[in-house]
Amino acid sequence: MRDERRPPTDPSPCSTFQTLPFASYTTVVDSLFKNLDAVAAWNRTAISQLIAAVLCGVVHGPTQPDRDLLALRFFTNVAEPCLAGSVSVADAPLVRLVSDAVAALVAACPDRVGTSVWLRLRTTFVAEVVEGLAARRPSADDEDATVSARRRPHFHDALASAALLRDHGVLRGDVSPWVLLPALDVLASLLACPAVGGEAVDAEIESLFVASVALLGSGDVKVRAKVGNEVLPAFLAWDGARSAGPVRRRDWCELLWSRFFLVQNSFPLDHPLAAEIPGFVCRLFDSFLGLEERSGKGGGRVLTFAPVKMGLDFRREPVLFELVQAGLGGKDPINLKYSAFLLKRIVDFSKRFHHQCPESSTSWSKWCLVLRRGCVNPALPIRKRFMEYIASIEDVTLLKILGLQWDFLLESFISHLDNADLYNVPGLGSFVSPFGEQLRLFFRNLVLSYGSLDDQVA
Repeated sequence: MRDERRPPTDPSPCSTFQTLPFASYTTVVDSLFKNLDAVAAWNRTAISQLIAAVLCGVVHGPTQPDRDLLALRFFTNVAEPCLAGSVSVADAPLVRLVSDAVAALVAACPDRVGTSVWLRLRTTFVAEVVEGLAARRPSADDEDATVSARRRPHFHDALASAALLRDHGVLRGDVSPWVLLPALDVLASLLACPAVGGEAVDAEIESLFVASVALLGSGDVKVRAKVGNEVLPAFLAWDGARSAGPVRRRDWCELLWSRFFLVQNSFPLDHPLAAEIPGFVCRLFDSFLGLEERSGKGGGRVLTFAPVKMGLDFRREPVLFELVQAGLGGKDPINLKYSAFLLKRIVDFSKRFHHQCPESSTSWSKWCLVLRRGCVNPALPIRKRFMEYIASIEDVTLLKILGLQWDFLLESFISHLDNADLYNVPGLGSFVSPFGEQLRLFFRNLVLSYGSLDDQVA
């Protein structure tokens, strides 16, 4: 799913170039190429004019060889220097303009340009992982302790990124890589272009997806954000629009979820990498659960459920509720926002598109994730209401489940019972407390819920 701030390149450029005979395109393009010899000429106006001329020539060229030649000239003389960092281009919208133009050229010339672009993208992503693993952070004893881009910290070791690439047969190509962030822009543009397809895409799409997943272990927060918020959703949206069946999406979603699970188990909850996962899950929610936006009555958009396109029903995955519980019980406002949003979407999806879940012999013990947040609520009336609800539990099964949640009982419930305002009731004496009586019965029932005396003592 592409960034809405980036309008797609118009496949039919301005009429000024369309009125020229094809032979004139060579003269126009050569003139524009000469203006790019100076770095100062790399501006949005010059590049926009050049893109308009090239795309017109590619669309209206008399023969496919002529169109391929024009596309290759643009790719070699403009796209390559811009994306490889050979020319200093500080204007980010200009880079995105070039990336959208590359996507349009790949759609028009999939054999000559497309093959080179897909190979260059795969090489760039794999090179980032390989060079990240080979990099070493400088120590105080180093003669030059300056941390360069190639020596920045990364998380590829902890996430076994090299093994991920090796297991899926993703090898490094024999061409020089591009700059990583512009390459990710090109990939997002390619996946969002409706006309991009063919054998070249099918041959590289699996490798590019695996390499993109490996980039979630990058030490650059900008790279991780672009991959998680733009590239991975674009992959799943691309597959949803073209795939004849759910096999590829299911495999991709399972690979992504295993990656999220690995991050959750490899890093503490307050680690920057672990803190980003709830946001990525929110961004990928529709693709995981097979939700699609379609046109409704009156021109509005309606969210529909397509079971055949469900990649993974992560509502049954324990790690999901660990993520939500950690966010609701933590102090980070961003994680709290994502966790609350994710929980609301899960509840809404389950109510609107519910189906019968298979019977399970194990009880769901994560029911206290909302209660944990309620017990630490800064508003005393809300906190008291949650605690009164917990103290009113009499069901033996629920009491047994609660008895296993020692972290919740000790840290969130019992530790907040020493507030005198919880027991005071206006109009009653100081020795009369309905809440205190509730607590007495609650702890009595909690102990009795265990069958044997040994369990009660333990």
